[in-house]
Amino acid sequence: MHYITITTAAILLLASCATTERKAEVAEEDIEAKRQLQGIWLSESGTTNLKIKGDSIFYSDSTMIPVSFCVINDSLIIKNSNNNESRYAIEDCSNDLFSFKNNDGDLFSYTKSNTKADENLFEHSKVQNINQCTLIKRDTIMSTEKNKYHAYVQINPSSYKVVNTTISSDGLPTESVYYDNIINLCIYDGGKRLFSKDFKKQDFKKYVPLEYLQQSILSDITVDGAKEGEVECSALICTPNSYTSYVVKIRISDNGNIIMEI
Repeated sequence: MHYITITTAAILLLASCATTERKAEVAEEDIEAKRQLQGIWLSESGTTNLKIKGDSIFYSDSTMIPVSFCVINDSLIIKNSNNNESRYAIEDCSNDLFSFKNNDGDLFSYTKSNTKADENLFEHSKVQNINQCTLIKRDTIMSTEKNKYHAYVQINPSSYKVVNTTISSDGLPTESVYYDNIINLCIYDGGKRLFSKDFKKQDFKKYVPLEYLQQSILSDITVDGAKEGEVECSALICTPNSYTSYVVKIRISDNGNIIMEI
């Protein structure tokens, strides 16, 4: 019994020491550096880039989401909406000058602005989405030897929010907000309806990499043409403000069957 009691006490003592060591390892945030960073910062070219207020960094581009930050051990630590961290070595931090190195080792310097005009650039009350957010309707008539097809496409803006993560020219992580679309495709042969479906971008997950799909929108479905017994369309899944996109071919037969392929 005495042996068990001594062993238990030893374990408790070791656990207490380990806890104390872990607490000592946790670095404290540099509150003074965060205080000095409060305000609006201009890049070396004179462009108004950042506004730092409280625990957040705001961008003058109203489509970008504010990100949270802290300063620990001379490092600027930025967290995105998924709590992923990016670290940048701070070279200088004062009331008027702020410089850091990005992950490529490039040095970026900012000076603080005190003008009302620069302050006004950050007065947008909410993040503005980029895609059109308007209802779009198109119809296409196609004739073959046996069929007269009439295809309708209606692009419906939705409330499904898409957050697109990119890297700014300064090497900082930025996030832009977009709203996805739901697109209705309806095909008639004369007065007979052959096909009708509301397409969402998830309908194309078999053909688009998941990581890309999560940050993209279903931008459009176009009607490309018709041949006997079949209407051909294309779905465009893209990342807004980017040159990258995926096009998925859609073939719809007279009996309403659908085939999709890249």
